Amino acid sequence: MLARLRENLSYKLLALLCACALRWYVDAQQNPIKTHDVHTTVVTRNLPTGMLIADQSSPTVTVTLEGPLEELSRLPENSVIVTADLSSVHTGRQSSVPVEAKLAPGIPGTVTISDTEPRTITLTLQPKRKRRMGIRVEPSGSAPEGYVFRKPDVAPVEATVIGGEDAVNRVFRLVVRPEVTGAGGVLEDDYQIRAIDDQKRPVDNVSLVPPTAHVRLGIIEATADKDLLVSPDITGVPAPGFKIADVQVNPARVPFTGRIDTLARVGVVSTAPIDITGAAQDVVKTVTLSPLRALSPVAAVQVTVTVHIVPVFTAPGPAIAPAPPAQP
Repeated sequence: MLARLRENLSYKLLALLCACALRWYVDAQQNPIKTHDVHTTVVTRNLPTGMLIADQSSPTVTVTLEGPLEELSRLPENSVIVTADLSSVHTGRQSSVPVEAKLAPGIPGTVTISDTEPRTITLTLQPKRKRRMGIRVEPSGSAPEGYVFRKPDVAPVEATVIGGEDAVNRVFRLVVRPEVTGAGGVLEDDYQIRAIDDQKRPVDNVSLVPPTAHVRLGIIEATADKDLLVSPDITGVPAPGFKIADVQVNPARVPFTGRIDTLARVGVVSTAPIDITGAAQDVVKTVTLSPLRALSPVAAVQVTVTVHIVPVFTAPGPAIAPAPPAQP
């Protein structure tokens, strides 16, 4: 039997090699070897206590994977882990740190890493600084015509700015900017807190704790104050032989509040009726003001009205000269 196996051995080996080559060719055609780029965020390790990263050159790197097309197409997003060890980085100066790329557990052995770009990142370590600052609400947009914003409520009223000393010192104000265009009634939601400098530009490389604030902002009709002239409502007539000589009102003007467009159409407010029927002397009364629709006095007001009543005098006729004496 051994002799039979040795017969034409070279042809048999050649046939086996051809079969293997054919199988490899078929597999290569059905599942070819390809490359695939994965963009991965760099995870830093061994950051010294009390320090933070400033001016990092690249937060992500591109890792090129190589393997069968079928395997590459099934890779999860977190198939690669990229780390940078900061244990030997010196504080306060720019350092170049190599990155290390590894395949995540469970990735098939037919997939390999062929390249990493960039292979190093540059960064600077700075002491971490914290600063407590108040939060200001700056609505984005404008209120509808005829409406204004009430004083907003914000919680919390302060947030902590955390970052490198230079970045934290640049922060001039913390603001939240709710979008109010077209809004009405009460606007209430959580909004992102923003750190800006004295030129109202965003300050990068700082974090905020908490990152959001709850804002309640009322949008109400615009109002204003205006002094209205008080017009006394006199009814009746004085007693026979008397007349009205003058009418005095104290105060002569009273401030009212209301919508701006309504105030623009009103200039006078009347008093409650003051009856002078049969009066033969001055009438002094303290009365209220007649109500005005959509307007109200700034404070509770009563006015004192004095109606001066005087006699009606008959003008005297011309003097009659005495008759001359008769001549004898």
